[in-house]
Amino acid sequence: MMQPVTRHAAEDLVQGALERAYRHWDRVAGMEAPEAYVRRILANLAADHHRLQNRGSRPVPGRGRPRRVMRVLSQLPPRMRAVLVLRYYDDLSEAQIAEALGVSVGTVKSQAARALARLREAMASTEEKRMS
Repeated sequence: MMQPVTRHAAEDLVQGALERAYRHWDRVAGMEAPEAYVRRILANLAADHHRLQNRGSRPVPGRGRPRRVMRVLSQLPPRMRAVLVLRYYDDLSEAQIAEALGVSVGTVKSQAARALARLREAMASTEEKRMS
């Protein structure tokens, strides 16, 4: 199961993203959307952090719907997971997500559709197992 990021770890991730942006500020400041660029840095750092924290670990079966959702989310590829989090947690538009991740709007749409299909499928199969 994907472990939540502690407040201190989140602060470190934000600080790291800002540090990286500052090191390249001449280039970042000239961008059309520097905030999206920094958000992309943060998303990449968070994915790296998650990978390092879970190296060699296995998802733990959870009880309750939120834990099952988190377990399924943790099994999605990083880009699919990032698209869902940016869309449904940060409430960004498809265009904003595309800009933040450096991909096309079509890629955002297809990744979101595939991720939601996987979530539905996994949740349905766990419900069936619980009922039998």
